Amino acid sequence: MMKKKTKRKKKKKKKKKKKKKKKKKKTKKKKKKKKKKKKKTKKKKKKKKKKKKKTKKKKKKKKKKNKPILLEQKKTKHSSSRQPVTVQRNRNAIVITSAPA
Repeated sequence: MMKKKTKRKKKKKKKKKKKKKKKKKKTKKKKKKKKKKKKKTKKKKKKKKKKKKKTKKKKKKKKKKNKPILLEQKKTKHSSSRQPVTVQRNRNAIVITSAPA
């Protein structure tokens, strides 16, 4: 017995629907107001003052005058009693010593 051939069903092609493009509503563009540019006033540049380098002044050494040294008025380092001191500050100082009483 021969097999009965089954007829294949033909698939119906679906028609694609064309999509309607929506028209975009044109919106009125707002005009941008142009900002008025402020005129910049030029700032005057301050001139930097050049600092003068200070030159160090040499100190003049004062010459010690030969002043008379009253030796008994000088206290000795070790005792509080006023004794005539035999140490001279200056070699050619005029030393005044009063005679011990």
